[in-house]
Amino acid sequence: MIKVTRQLKRKLQRDMCKNKWYVKDWQAMKFIRTENDATGTGTVDIYANNIYTCIKRVDRTLTWLSIKRNDIAAIHNWQHLQQIKNDVCGDECEAIEIYPPMSRIVDAANQYHLWVSPVGVTVGVGYRDRLVKI
Repeated sequence: MIKVTRQLKRKLQRDMCKNKWYVKDWQAMKFIRTENDATGTGTVDIYANNIYTCIKRVDRTLTWLSIKRNDIAAIHNWQHLQQIKNDVCGDECEAIEIYPPMSRIVDAANQYHLWVSPVGVTVGVGYRDRLVKI
């Protein structure tokens, strides 16, 4: 059995931070158009690729992403949602997905929502360090 020294652990962490994270065969989300927001409060930007369509609404403090598959099928591929967030808002933004109480549930479509904070603002939950296994 190999003893993992503090020096070896730090080296492994440094090496893991250098790994390129990617989704195989991913087609980047591309800006399609800007539309008037259905709420009448401004505009939204529409992005799409060969699999997904994403509506982006920017508020004062958060960006809301509404994501659905083009074929309307149910999804929950974390890597795809992460890549959409990266393509539309940037690699260094942090996003959350909320599972609300039943009194506030909205389930009218296979549509998923991420709330994205500005770069440098974290939500205070989750891992502190990076660890990527390719």
